[in-house]
This record gives sequence, structure tokens and C-alpha cells, in this order.
Amino acid sequence: LDDNQESFEPSLEELRIPSNVEYIGRAAFNGIRKIENDSPYFKIDKDALLSNDGTNLIYYFGKSKKYRIPSGVVTVWSNAFMGNQYIEEITIPSSVRTIESNAFEDCSQLRSVVFNSDYLFLGDSAFFECKKLSSFKMPKRMGNLSGRTFWGCQSLTEINIPEGVEIIGNASFWYCYSLKKIVLPSSIKTIEDDAFNHCDYLSELHLPEGLK
Repeated sequence: LDDNQESFEPSLEELRIPSNVEYIGRAAFNGIRKIENDSPYFKIDKDALLSNDGTNLIYYFGKSKKYRIPSGVVTVWSNAFMGNQYIEEITIPSSVRTIESNAFEDCSQLRSVVFNSDYLFLGDSAFFECKKLSSFKMPKRMGNLSGRTFWGCQSLTEINIPEGVEIIGNASFWYCYSLKKIVLPSSIKTIEDDAFNHCDYLSELHLPEGLK
């Protein structure tokens, strides 16, 4: 399955990966709620399809309200949790370094994200339209915020962006209606177009010197 190929039909809920499959591209699955695996190139751990070495979380198909990403995962792939309607709290272990684009898009019940990692990079639209997300304590260090990272996260009330972040991408916090307070680090150099557009109740914004 190639990257960004048409996903399996939404009506398909169960899938068995045959033994001859060596490669699965990003965003290959959509709406599948049960996966069985016969391929030596992948494994299943805690209702998640992982690469065989455990470093890549390809797709989560579980129904747990609380979920901890398995230790050893380094990268959460694009669309890995997209559209999950069950998860309310997710814990990110210290091994995770990258959450790719759209990884948690439209997780309608997601309320809290807990980080145990010291560094993290969030891809474009990583938490797009997670409307109930209200608790998001960022790790100590992060890469630049990509575009639309928190677009439509209507329940976020406060964000404290850590030191080291230099760029807040286009429309990163668009439609975060409830956002009242944002603290920006001294490392911030650029806030791109529409970064805080439609943050209607934003009353406190700490801006460092030297912004572009």
C-alpha cells in the first residue's frame, strides 16, 4: 500500500494483513476497527499496528477511553488515530519524538494529552478539530509549530509554548474559541498568517521582542 493511496472503504471494519505484505504506506487505513496480522514486518501491541521494531505506530484501532502509546514508539504516523471516537485521554511516552500530520485529527472525545517526552515535533494539523481537547501541557522542548496544528480545538483555554520554538505556523490556533491565555517563549521569531484568528476570547497574550 503506497503513501496516501486511497484508504480502505469506510464500510470495511476488519482486516487481516497477509504474510507477504512488507510495506504499508501512511494514511492507508480509515475506520477499520479490527486488524489481525500475519506479516513478520509488523506487529500488534495494545490495539495498535506497529512496525516490527516497535518504533513506528502506524494505526490505532482500539476503543479504550485511556490509551498509552507503547514505549519504544518514536514516530506516530499520519492519520494513525484520525477519527477515533473513543479516546478521551492519551499518554505520550518519552520515546516519542514525532507526531506526524493529521495523526489525531477529529478525535471527537479527546480531552487530555499527557507528555512524558522531553522533545517533540508536531506535524501539520496534528490535532485538527479535536473539539473537546482542553488539557494540553506541552513538553519541555518542541520543534516549530506547523500549520493548523490545533485548528478547531474549541475547548483549549490556555497554552504555554516552550522555549526553543521559533515559528508558529499558519492558522495554528484558528477557531480555538475558548483560548484565553497564550504564553510565548523568548525564542519565538515569527507568527505566521492567521495563527490566532477567531480566538474570540483571547484576553492575555505574552509577546517577546523581535517578532516578525
